[in-house]
Amino acid sequence: MKKLEKYTILEDVEFLGDIFRRYIIYSNINIKDFNIMNYFTKFLEELIKDNSIKLCDTRFDPPKILSGTPSEQSNELKKVWPTMDMMLAVFPEDPYYYLEWVWWNATCPIHLAELPNLEVYS
Repeated sequence: MKKLEKYTILEDVEFLGDIFRRYIIYSNINIKDFNIMNYFTKFLEELIKDNSIKLCDTRFDPPKILSGTPSEQSNELKKVWPTMDMMLAVFPEDPYYYLEWVWWNATCPIHLAELPNLEVYS
């Protein structure tokens, strides 16, 4: 993805869920797309390589800044990504609403360690 596109997605975001929602809208990806996790984690890998974002795992106290390759870091998000069974169990009336809105703020343990560094795209 081009620098300006990344800048546009990251501008004024505070949370990883914000990046997810902007990414799917900007990329015109359907929330029901079976490959949405892979598309989004590949995008996160680009952002990590660019040094525009840092991720942390809040299952640790204090939260642990993720390290390793961008792929290793994105794999931490893949490990906790909700399955369809989980989404249906928690939000049966609209499991995709759970993925798009609820999960990121309620139970996802992977977060931004700090606000995105937009200067890398200037």
